Amino acid sequence: MPTPSSAGLLGLTGLLDLSGHSPALDPRWIGRRCVDDVDLPGHEDDGPVLVTVTGGAGQVVGAARAAADRDAVLLVPLRDLDDLGGNARRVCAAAAGVVEEERLLLGLPAGEPRGGWLAAADEAAACGYGLALRSAGPAGPLPVDVVVDLLEAALDRECPVHWRGPHPLLPGGSATGGIDATEGTGHPALALLLATAAAWDGDDPRAVLSADAAALLAAATARETAQPGDLARARRWCRGVGVDATAVAAEIAARPELSA
Repeated sequence: MPTPSSAGLLGLTGLLDLSGHSPALDPRWIGRRCVDDVDLPGHEDDGPVLVTVTGGAGQVVGAARAAADRDAVLLVPLRDLDDLGGNARRVCAAAAGVVEEERLLLGLPAGEPRGGWLAAADEAAACGYGLALRSAGPAGPLPVDVVVDLLEAALDRECPVHWRGPHPLLPGGSATGGIDATEGTGHPALALLLATAAAWDGDDPRAVLSADAAALLAAATARETAQPGDLARARRWCRGVGVDATAVAAEIAARPELSA
Protein backbone atom coordinates (compact mmCIF):
# COMPACT_ATOMS: atom_id res chain seq x y z
CA MET A 1 0.00 0.00 0.00
CA PRO A 2 1.19 3.55 -0.56
CA THR A 3 2.60 5.51 2.36
CA PRO A 4 2.21 9.23 3.18
CA SER A 5 5.47 9.88 1.32
CA SER A 6 4.15 8.32 -1.90
CA ALA A 7 3.66 10.40 -4.99
CA GLY A 8 -0.12 10.08 -4.84
CA LEU A 9 -0.46 11.51 -1.35
CA LEU A 10 1.69 14.51 -2.23
CA GLY A 11 -1.60 16.01 -3.37
CA LEU A 12 -2.68 16.41 0.25
CA THR A 13 0.22 18.73 1.06
CA GLY A 14 -1.21 22.03 2.25
CA LEU A 15 -4.66 21.10 0.93
CA LEU A 16 -6.73 20.68 4.08
CA ASP A 17 -8.76 23.39 5.83
CA LEU A 18 -8.90 21.97 9.35
CA SER A 19 -11.72 22.52 11.84
CA GLY A 20 -10.59 21.55 15.34
CA HIS A 21 -7.25 20.06 16.35
CA SER A 22 -5.90 16.71 15.20
CA PRO A 23 -2.44 15.52 16.38
CA ALA A 24 -2.88 12.52 14.05
CA LEU A 25 -2.88 14.68 10.93
CA ASP A 26 0.43 15.24 9.18
CA PRO A 27 0.98 18.98 9.72
CA ARG A 28 2.29 19.29 6.17
CA TRP A 29 -1.22 18.50 4.95
CA ILE A 30 -2.81 21.43 6.80
CA GLY A 31 -3.31 24.49 4.62
CA ARG A 32 -5.46 26.69 6.87
CA ARG A 33 -7.21 26.37 10.19
CA CYS A 34 -10.88 27.30 10.17
CA VAL A 35 -12.15 29.91 12.62
CA ASP A 36 -15.18 32.19 12.85
CA ASP A 37 -14.50 35.91 12.89
CA VAL A 38 -15.94 36.24 16.42
CA ASP A 39 -13.41 33.67 17.67
CA LEU A 40 -10.42 35.10 15.85
CA PRO A 41 -9.14 37.32 18.72
CA GLY A 42 -8.72 34.24 20.91
CA HIS A 43 -7.22 32.04 18.18
CA GLU A 44 -3.68 31.41 19.41
CA ASP A 45 -2.27 29.61 16.37
CA ASP A 46 -0.50 32.23 14.23
CA GLY A 47 -0.52 30.07 11.10
CA PRO A 48 -2.73 30.57 8.03
CA VAL A 49 -6.45 30.81 8.77
CA LEU A 50 -9.73 30.60 6.89
CA VAL A 51 -12.02 33.08 8.62
CA THR A 52 -15.78 32.69 8.24
CA VAL A 53 -17.48 36.09 8.37
CA THR A 54 -20.62 35.51 10.42
CA GLY A 55 -22.30 38.88 9.85
CA GLY A 56 -22.47 39.03 6.06
CA ALA A 57 -21.42 42.04 4.01
CA GLY A 58 -21.73 44.39 6.97
CA GLN A 59 -19.03 42.54 8.86
CA VAL A 60 -16.46 42.24 6.08
CA VAL A 61 -14.50 45.38 7.01
CA GLY A 62 -14.37 44.45 10.68
CA ALA A 63 -13.23 40.91 9.93
CA ALA A 64 -10.59 42.17 7.51
CA ARG A 65 -9.19 44.52 10.15
CA ALA A 66 -9.17 41.78 12.79
CA ALA A 67 -7.26 39.50 10.42
CA ALA A 68 -4.91 42.16 9.07
CA ASP A 69 -1.83 40.76 10.84
CA ARG A 70 -2.49 37.17 9.78
CA ASP A 71 -2.20 35.08 6.65
CA ALA A 72 -5.97 35.04 6.32
CA VAL A 73 -8.61 34.31 3.71
CA LEU A 74 -12.13 35.54 4.47
CA LEU A 75 -15.15 33.39 3.65
CA VAL A 76 -18.52 35.15 3.42
CA PRO A 77 -21.46 32.74 3.11
CA LEU A 78 -24.20 34.12 0.85
CA ARG A 79 -27.52 33.69 2.67
CA ASP A 80 -29.96 35.59 0.46
CA LEU A 81 -31.04 32.57 -1.56
CA ASP A 82 -33.63 34.62 -3.46
CA ASP A 83 -30.99 37.05 -4.75
CA LEU A 84 -27.57 35.43 -4.68
CA GLY A 85 -26.28 37.82 -7.36
CA GLY A 86 -27.32 40.88 -5.39
CA ASN A 87 -25.91 39.38 -2.19
CA ALA A 88 -22.61 38.80 -3.96
CA ARG A 89 -22.53 42.39 -5.23
CA ARG A 90 -23.04 43.71 -1.70
CA VAL A 91 -20.21 41.60 -0.34
CA CYS A 92 -17.87 42.56 -3.16
CA ALA A 93 -18.71 46.24 -2.69
CA ALA A 94 -17.95 45.98 1.02
CA ALA A 95 -14.63 44.25 0.31
CA ALA A 96 -13.50 46.66 -2.43
CA GLY A 97 -10.27 48.35 -1.44
CA VAL A 98 -10.22 46.42 1.84
CA VAL A 99 -9.61 42.79 0.90
CA GLU A 100 -7.01 41.83 -1.71
CA GLU A 101 -7.85 39.65 -4.70
CA GLU A 102 -8.07 35.95 -3.88
CA ARG A 103 -8.24 36.79 -0.15
CA LEU A 104 -12.01 36.60 -0.11
CA LEU A 105 -14.37 33.74 -0.92
CA LEU A 106 -18.06 33.92 -1.66
CA GLY A 107 -19.76 30.93 -0.05
CA LEU A 108 -22.38 29.51 -2.40
CA PRO A 109 -25.09 27.00 -1.43
CA ALA A 110 -25.04 23.36 -2.47
CA GLY A 111 -26.94 22.56 -5.63
CA GLU A 112 -26.81 22.89 -9.37
CA PRO A 113 -25.12 26.04 -10.74
CA ARG A 114 -27.86 28.04 -12.39
CA GLY A 115 -29.60 31.42 -12.19
CA GLY A 116 -28.55 33.38 -9.11
CA TRP A 117 -25.72 30.95 -8.38
CA LEU A 118 -24.08 31.78 -11.71
CA ALA A 119 -24.72 35.51 -11.20
CA ALA A 120 -22.90 35.36 -7.86
CA ALA A 121 -20.00 33.45 -9.43
CA ASP A 122 -19.78 36.13 -12.13
CA GLU A 123 -19.52 38.82 -9.44
CA ALA A 124 -16.71 36.94 -7.70
CA ALA A 125 -14.82 36.53 -10.96
CA ALA A 126 -15.21 40.20 -11.89
CA CYS A 127 -13.65 41.23 -8.57
CA GLY A 128 -10.88 38.61 -8.55
CA TYR A 129 -12.34 36.73 -5.61
CA GLY A 130 -12.76 32.99 -5.14
CA LEU A 131 -15.63 30.64 -4.40
CA ALA A 132 -16.37 28.44 -1.41
CA LEU A 133 -18.41 25.53 -2.72
CA ARG A 134 -20.05 22.48 -1.19
CA SER A 135 -19.74 18.97 -2.59
CA ALA A 136 -22.54 17.71 -0.31
CA GLY A 137 -26.01 18.56 0.84
CA PRO A 138 -27.55 17.53 4.19
CA ALA A 139 -28.14 14.00 2.86
CA GLY A 140 -24.57 13.40 1.74
CA PRO A 141 -22.38 13.86 -1.33
CA LEU A 142 -23.91 15.62 -4.30
CA PRO A 143 -24.20 13.58 -7.52
CA VAL A 144 -20.93 13.46 -9.43
CA ASP A 145 -22.45 15.29 -12.41
CA VAL A 146 -23.47 18.20 -10.15
CA VAL A 147 -20.00 18.43 -8.59
CA VAL A 148 -18.48 18.46 -12.08
CA ASP A 149 -20.86 21.25 -13.12
CA LEU A 150 -19.90 23.28 -10.02
CA LEU A 151 -16.20 22.75 -10.67
CA GLU A 152 -16.43 23.61 -14.35
CA ALA A 153 -18.47 26.75 -13.63
CA ALA A 154 -15.71 27.93 -11.29
CA LEU A 155 -12.90 27.05 -13.69
CA ASP A 156 -14.69 28.70 -16.64
CA ARG A 157 -14.54 31.93 -14.60
CA GLU A 158 -10.99 31.24 -13.37
CA CYS A 159 -12.17 31.39 -9.78
CA PRO A 160 -10.10 29.47 -7.22
CA VAL A 161 -12.18 27.16 -5.03
CA HIS A 162 -12.26 26.07 -1.41
CA TRP A 163 -14.61 23.15 -0.71
CA ARG A 164 -16.59 23.80 2.46
CA GLY A 165 -17.78 21.34 5.07
CA PRO A 166 -16.47 17.96 6.19
CA HIS A 167 -14.76 15.67 3.69
CA PRO A 168 -12.90 12.38 4.07
CA LEU A 169 -9.35 12.19 2.77
CA LEU A 170 -10.03 9.10 0.65
CA PRO A 171 -13.14 7.25 -0.53
CA GLY A 172 -14.81 5.24 2.22
CA GLY A 173 -13.58 7.47 5.04
CA SER A 174 -15.90 9.05 7.58
CA ALA A 175 -16.03 12.85 7.65
CA THR A 176 -18.54 13.51 10.40
CA GLY A 177 -17.45 14.79 13.76
CA GLY A 178 -17.26 18.17 15.41
CA ILE A 179 -18.55 20.15 12.42
CA ASP A 180 -22.23 21.11 12.30
CA ALA A 181 -24.11 17.80 12.12
CA THR A 182 -26.50 19.21 9.50
CA GLU A 183 -23.68 19.25 6.95
CA GLY A 184 -23.46 16.16 4.79
CA THR A 185 -20.22 14.35 4.05
CA GLY A 186 -18.59 15.62 0.87
CA HIS A 187 -16.51 13.90 -1.76
CA PRO A 188 -12.96 12.86 -0.77
CA ALA A 189 -10.35 15.60 -0.61
CA LEU A 190 -7.89 13.85 -2.92
CA ALA A 191 -10.67 13.16 -5.44
CA LEU A 192 -11.64 16.84 -5.57
CA LEU A 193 -8.02 17.83 -6.21
CA LEU A 194 -7.60 15.27 -9.00
CA ALA A 195 -10.93 16.25 -10.51
CA THR A 196 -9.70 19.85 -10.63
CA ALA A 197 -6.49 18.81 -12.36
CA ALA A 198 -8.40 16.72 -14.89
CA ALA A 199 -10.99 19.41 -15.63
CA TRP A 200 -8.36 22.12 -16.07
CA ASP A 201 -6.55 19.87 -18.55
CA GLY A 202 -9.79 19.39 -20.49
CA ASP A 203 -10.26 15.79 -19.35
CA ASP A 204 -13.38 14.24 -17.83
CA PRO A 205 -13.14 14.43 -14.02
CA ARG A 206 -16.00 11.98 -13.38
CA ALA A 207 -13.82 8.89 -13.13
CA VAL A 208 -11.73 10.13 -10.21
CA LEU A 209 -14.83 11.37 -8.37
CA SER A 210 -16.29 7.86 -8.64
CA ALA A 211 -13.08 5.91 -7.90
CA ASP A 212 -12.46 3.77 -4.85
CA ALA A 213 -9.47 4.46 -2.60
CA ALA A 214 -7.05 2.14 -4.39
CA ALA A 215 -7.94 3.47 -7.83
CA LEU A 216 -7.79 7.07 -6.65
CA LEU A 217 -4.34 6.65 -5.11
CA ALA A 218 -3.17 4.87 -8.27
CA ALA A 219 -4.47 7.71 -10.44
CA ALA A 220 -2.82 10.34 -8.24
CA THR A 221 0.48 8.47 -8.23
CA ALA A 222 0.38 7.98 -12.02
CA ARG A 223 -0.32 11.68 -12.62
CA GLU A 224 2.42 12.84 -10.28
CA THR A 225 4.93 10.33 -11.66
CA ALA A 226 4.21 11.30 -15.26
CA GLN A 227 4.22 15.03 -14.54
CA PRO A 228 6.11 15.79 -11.30
CA GLY A 229 4.57 18.77 -9.53
CA ASP A 230 1.27 18.40 -11.39
CA LEU A 231 -0.77 17.97 -8.22
CA ALA A 232 0.81 21.06 -6.70
CA ARG A 233 -0.07 23.02 -9.85
CA ALA A 234 -3.71 21.96 -9.49
CA ARG A 235 -3.70 23.81 -6.18
CA ARG A 236 -3.84 27.03 -8.20
CA TRP A 237 -7.56 26.32 -8.53
CA CYS A 238 -8.30 23.85 -5.73
CA ARG A 239 -7.12 25.94 -2.81
CA GLY A 240 -8.48 23.92 0.07
CA VAL A 241 -10.83 21.15 1.19
CA GLY A 242 -12.50 21.23 4.60
CA VAL A 243 -11.91 18.40 7.06
CA ASP A 244 -13.03 17.79 10.63
CA ALA A 245 -10.34 17.00 13.21
CA THR A 246 -12.23 14.20 14.97
CA ALA A 247 -13.20 12.44 11.76
CA VAL A 248 -9.83 12.76 10.07
CA ALA A 249 -8.07 11.32 13.11
CA ALA A 250 -10.38 8.30 12.98
CA GLU A 251 -9.83 7.88 9.25
CA ILE A 252 -6.04 8.00 9.62
CA ALA A 253 -6.14 5.44 12.45
CA ALA A 254 -8.20 3.08 10.27
CA ARG A 255 -6.08 3.41 7.12
CA PRO A 256 -2.47 2.10 7.11
CA GLU A 257 -1.83 3.94 3.84
CA LEU A 258 -2.40 7.25 5.64
CA SER A 259 -0.53 6.53 8.87
CA ALA A 260 2.41 4.36 7.83
